[in-house]
Amino acid sequence: MSADGKKGGETNVANRTGFLSPEWQESKERRECNVNNGLKAKDDKLGIHSEEWLSSGDAKESRARGGKTQGDRCVEERTGIMSPEWRESGQYLNHQSKAGQRGGKKAAEVHRENKTGIFGLSSEQLSENARKANSQIWESTHDGFRANAGNVARHNKANGWNPADRVKVER
Repeated sequence: MSADGKKGGETNVANRTGFLSPEWQESKERRECNVNNGLKAKDDKLGIHSEEWLSSGDAKESRARGGKTQGDRCVEERTGIMSPEWRESGQYLNHQSKAGQRGGKKAAEVHRENKTGIFGLSSEQLSENARKANSQIWESTHDGFRANAGNVARHNKANGWNPADRVKVER
């Protein structure tokens, strides 16, 4: 940059004029310009879209840091997936279900590889755990209906009660 160019840039920064002005920052034209430049960089595989960047450890670290920052902002401002409108929509529940399935599959793969969780138990230990779980009796706190935990929860939900309103019956 020439000396005059640097001086002009410093003036823009000090006075918040030019591309640093609040009017330009909030304008639709700026957004369109940024989107177009981003698409061009992606097409030309430049900057963060370059092969060198994508294969570097810095890319993964940068994405994680950016995701955390954006996530914290969404929580604080209650926007995006943290907005009340999104949380009350049917799309939210569908999204959560699919995200949970993906996360569960990934966790299962890790446990299978490391032989941890249920993948670290012998068949005898699994049978013993199943016997204990299947022999439990639970009771609805509303009407005394008795069955296993899942059926009592289903019973409560079908009657319009909170599914968690149940207690384990000791034998």
